[in-house]
Amino acid sequence: MSELDKATVNQVIELANRVAEIRRHLSQITMQLQNAERERAIARLSLNHLEQLPDSTNTFKPVGKMFVLEDKEDLKQQLNESMKQSAEESVAKTSLRDQFLSKLKENEAQVEELTAQLQKQSEGSASK
Repeated sequence: MSELDKATVNQVIELANRVAEIRRHLSQITMQLQNAERERAIARLSLNHLEQLPDSTNTFKPVGKMFVLEDKEDLKQQLNESMKQSAEESVAKTSLRDQFLSKLKENEAQVEELTAQLQKQSEGSASK
């Protein structure tokens, strides 16, 4: 195996490792995005239920294993803020996921290109 072949093989290995790392990050970002969407949905449902209650209803906020009496308006404000933060997080994570997807495609294309190059070299040396 020539020096060029060894260098190309090392590049393929390095790119394959990078692809695996990008996929790992991509799955983490996808999980974080799903969590943010779930939190937003929970806050939206809680807010809808809260708005249906009369103003005189005692409302409680879960804190660990206990519940604390909370003013209904304050609770609504906290839920709205939670929804806003989850939405912002979703937008940021979606953008980050798109960046990782484009990097993944680029690296996979480079791996395929280098693999094809190695195959041509091996076919060329086998025919000699």
